[in-house]
Amino acid sequence: MPVHIEIIDCTEDYDHISLAHYGQQNGDAMRDPEMIFALHKESQQFVPYYYRNDYMGMEQYSVRWTEEGVLLNRRLQAEHTTFANQWLRNIAAQQGIL
Repeated sequence: MPVHIEIIDCTEDYDHISLAHYGQQNGDAMRDPEMIFALHKESQQFVPYYYRNDYMGMEQYSVRWTEEGVLLNRRLQAEHTTFANQWLRNIAAQQGIL
């Protein structure tokens, strides 16, 4: 399944990058899944903070940037990181990168 990468937002400190697989159901594009990563420009650290799977009806944010600061759900962010690491390894293996 092809991987779609899109820079969706750039701020002073972060680039926000969407990584997704898409399927199709009844003619509609379905994310299977989509994750959004924040790339900290200074440290070059990727932070996965959004997960969506349309087939499962699931949408999760583990980090939100607000006027008051950063809101973090540590447990969910750890789950997003674990999933992202495995998913990226799988993508690399499928693409013959590993």
